Amino acid sequence: MKPMKKLQPTAPFRLIISVLLGMILLVSCASQSVKSSWTNKDLGTVGIEDVLVVGISGDLTLRRIFETSFVENLQKRGINAIPSYSIEPKPIEAKKEALLKVVEKADAKIVLMTRLIHSKEKTVVQQSVGQYSEDYNDSIGTAFMAANEPVSAVVKTTKYLETSIYEVKSEKLVWKAVTESVNPDITRKYMNNLTGLLMSRLESDKLL
Repeated sequence: MKPMKKLQPTAPFRLIISVLLGMILLVSCASQSVKSSWTNKDLGTVGIEDVLVVGISGDLTLRRIFETSFVENLQKRGINAIPSYSIEPKPIEAKKEALLKVVEKADAKIVLMTRLIHSKEKTVVQQSVGQYSEDYNDSIGTAFMAANEPVSAVVKTTKYLETSIYEVKSEKLVWKAVTESVNPDITRKYMNNLTGLLMSRLESDKLL
């Protein structure tokens, strides 16, 4: 009896599999981490209290999600905090005077600001090469067609955010950290994870 020939998936099916694998790759590669942090030792002990949280972004929804998440994390630790959007719903003008007006209205002692400092993309190309078969009676066209399967491209996005804490009285930088987010999904959950990482670093750096 001749060995049963293994069925080969059709091209559309292999394309679907390739796309699904790409989506799995994106999800599995998603990550967040604190790459570095710095503390101004010259200032001595600075109390983190009465904090104004400022998310520097033209995307008002993104700004609101970030500020709300950070304020909630601070308040869970008994620290009074207020989001800047509650005072100035529109983007704050990129001038020191405009920021200080919001600081004054918030009666803040500390300003915590986060901004995007770098973003990069890398395209990962994937190709489904068909299924291995032990049927040595395959025709010449089988291997040729398998080698010319549709190609799918997955874009890997990496974003770097800088979070800085300033003392209002001296206007000096107290602390700074850079975070890396791979394939970020800008949702409430994502922001909670990000702010949680930053809070943990603040604690390890002895600021909380």
